[in-house]
Amino acid sequence: MVCEKVKRITSILQIFAKKSWKKCYVTFTLGKVENLDELADDLFEAADKYDLAELKTMCENALCNNLSVDGAAKTLALADLHHANELKSITMDYIITNAGEVMLTEGWKTVARPSHRMSYSRKFA
Repeated sequence: MVCEKVKRITSILQIFAKKSWKKCYVTFTLGKVENLDELADDLFEAADKYDLAELKTMCENALCNNLSVDGAAKTLALADLHHANELKSITMDYIITNAGEVMLTEGWKTVARPSHRMSYSRKFA
């Protein structure tokens, strides 16, 4: 049973990796994902799409642990889009703490545009 689940998840991840043009091989076995820090955002989307709760949690943890000024806006958008409330809350706290720097990034300028579906500029003004 566990072996069958691992095969299914590995197949899904290989398909997703090809679709996202990643030149890597992702292995998900017994709670370990190689290159998780580099792939967390893409795998987070796949985990949500394919309802892989354990993988989604692993990706959320990696995204939280690797928050950066340059990536905070993208992480906030991912958390909002995929209804990851804890990730969203942690990312918003990070953005508030580093507001001066984050708001100068291209990522922030994208999510702060009035035409953007989230338009966080009003929430942080």
